[in-house]
Amino acid sequence: MDETYTATALAAKLDDLGLGRDADTIRIVRHFTEEGLLQTIGAVNTGKGKKRLYARESLLKAIILLQLNHLGLPIGSIKRLVRGLGETTAAELQTDLVGAVTHTLRHPCLVLPIPGGEGCEQPRLVEVQQAYRRGDQNVLVLDLKPYRAQI
Repeated sequence: MDETYTATALAAKLDDLGLGRDADTIRIVRHFTEEGLLQTIGAVNTGKGKKRLYARESLLKAIILLQLNHLGLPIGSIKRLVRGLGETTAAELQTDLVGAVTHTLRHPCLVLPIPGGEGCEQPRLVEVQQAYRRGDQNVLVLDLKPYRAQI
């Protein structure tokens, strides 16, 4: 089975990557889960004594979500930006998010459309050269290569 994380372990990993802010990270991870941005394995409300478990893909999504959160984007904007990212990746690269970042792309970047921009309509994972060559206007480019060894 792939590596799984509890909410606490996921937050600790994000802190180790320099993306979290210690005590706030666990609260943010839980908030992203409640908002439907991070999925758990099984039920979100696990009951007394049981912990939420997150799959390996959740670490990658949490990295992306925290970067957007650090930019000061409200949760509604984050939801719009990352909606459909998994489906777009599967359709374009024939793999899931983790596979695209860790194996398919040499230097993965996430290109996200900013409302009112032209060209890029859907979030997509691309090579760094494509991210800056596309000619899209008003896009946000997140470099994911620094995190690929940790995912």
